[in-house]
Amino acid sequence: MLGGHLLTAIGTPPSRPRVPWTPPAPAAPSTDPAGGIKAVLRSDATRATLATAMDTGGDLEDHLTPVADWLGRLLLLYLVPFTHLVPDERMLPRESLRFFHLDPTWLDALVSGALSIGAQSSRDTLEDQTVAATIRAAARAVAAGYRATQRGTAPEDSAPTDPASDGDGGGGALGPVSGLLLRSALVSGWPNLAVRASDAAGAPLPILRMDHLSPTVLLCLFDGLPAAVEFSEPQEGFRFGVEDHGLIPLRNLLAPPHAAQGRRLGEQIGPDVTFPVLDHLRAGAGGGRVLDLGSLVPALTAALDAAHGTAVGPLGPADLALQMVRVPEAIRFTGPNGD
Repeated sequence: MLGGHLLTAIGTPPSRPRVPWTPPAPAAPSTDPAGGIKAVLRSDATRATLATAMDTGGDLEDHLTPVADWLGRLLLLYLVPFTHLVPDERMLPRESLRFFHLDPTWLDALVSGALSIGAQSSRDTLEDQTVAATIRAAARAVAAGYRATQRGTAPEDSAPTDPASDGDGGGGALGPVSGLLLRSALVSGWPNLAVRASDAAGAPLPILRMDHLSPTVLLCLFDGLPAAVEFSEPQEGFRFGVEDHGLIPLRNLLAPPHAAQGRRLGEQIGPDVTFPVLDHLRAGAGGGRVLDLGSLVPALTAALDAAHGTAVGPLGPADLALQMVRVPEAIRFTGPNGD
């Protein structure tokens, strides 16, 4: 079963080395053994490994996720005393509204202070610096999606963040944060007051946080810098009514392509195109007054014909209801040059 050359090699006695063997000289000890460890811990490979471990689960995720959640709430000012935000009442008097930016340097110092707790040696500091980028990226992601998570509207899967892409602690989906503080009886009078922010292109900005800090103080944080912010009454249903001085805004009754200027069905024709509904009242039972449809419908039809520039046809119950829908009051704030 064995080849002849293999048998020959096995039977040949080993030859002796011609040069005496000496063991290799050991490498010189490092003058800075900690430096090599620091280089490894601070390397991009280590950061990438930490980020992967956070995303794939395991013991590391179990330990760091509660920390990231806590820091994410801290970035949204949940744990910051109100007196640190508004140290003097004169900065937010009654019936006032204040817009602001969140200073990213201040937020970075806030998180750094939280991460420095418990560091008692240079080794503790080095370990904190090693995981800081991963923790900060995870905290930013938590802050960006916190409100959506609480409302049950967050996507099931989100793209993992790369903590090494933004130096020390950057990354995440959280961008520039701005907000507002409203101190007014509106907050207590309308607990479901609607707040909407939009950018210069009109696209809505996500709301990161919207909370009542007291019965009369509302705090909102936006993910981005809005060009306009709108407050409106709660939009919880439809009701009929008139605007100030008994007027209603006339709305478009023609569907495209017959509508002028591309208006949608039900869209207001113009801010000053109104009709005086309360001019058409008659005496009702018990001494009250009710709408006189015999007078209202012909007059409203003529006004709509004039506003549309063409005959809109007979005015039916649905058409009358569309004109009488009471739109919730709203106020819109825009800054100079969209700031």
